[in-house]
Amino acid sequence: MATDFSLIHRTCKLVVLLCFLHISVTFFFYVRTLDIRFSFVQNQQSHSNLTRLRHGLVPASSSGTEPKETATRRGQEVERQPTERGQNTTEEPMKPLEKCPETSPLLVGPLRVEFNIPVSLEQIKRDNPNILPGGRFRPKDCVALQKVAVIIPFRKRDEHLKFWLYYLHPVLQRQQLDYGVYVINQVEPLTGLNLDLPAER
Repeated sequence: MATDFSLIHRTCKLVVLLCFLHISVTFFFYVRTLDIRFSFVQNQQSHSNLTRLRHGLVPASSSGTEPKETATRRGQEVERQPTERGQNTTEEPMKPLEKCPETSPLLVGPLRVEFNIPVSLEQIKRDNPNILPGGRFRPKDCVALQKVAVIIPFRKRDEHLKFWLYYLHPVLQRQQLDYGVYVINQVEPLTGLNLDLPAER
């Protein structure tokens, strides 16, 4: 059977031509994409420089290479800068805090309580920096669901009071309560004077 080499030759030429066309189209779109990316990067850089100039982070260019129109526009922006800064001095209103969850995510479970190691009021202050004056505490990141007043009748039991404050303050804080601790010192019935009470609590 005779083979038609001319037909095979024409078919090969057609395939090569299609491949070349495909490569040309691919290269064209690749170069075009590079141009788009390059212009996008230039726009982003100019926008970033303009933003920095408005905020005073980058000084205006002193070289004479930039167009007059751009230099004038930048000069106007620099002149407007004190006014814009003056307008921005007013603080934005703070968003209201959300309510704390019913079950606090800060709970840690059972605690080990020991009374053989003495604690001091300075240590209690150091371990609980968020306690406000007067023994008050409220969560900073949410609004507490409950407000609690803890009243402690006190009379000549300094060490017990220190242990109570040392262990119970963290527990109440982890429950995300808005609470206050009030140490009520009992009064001598005959003299009306306060009995011994720690100087700080």
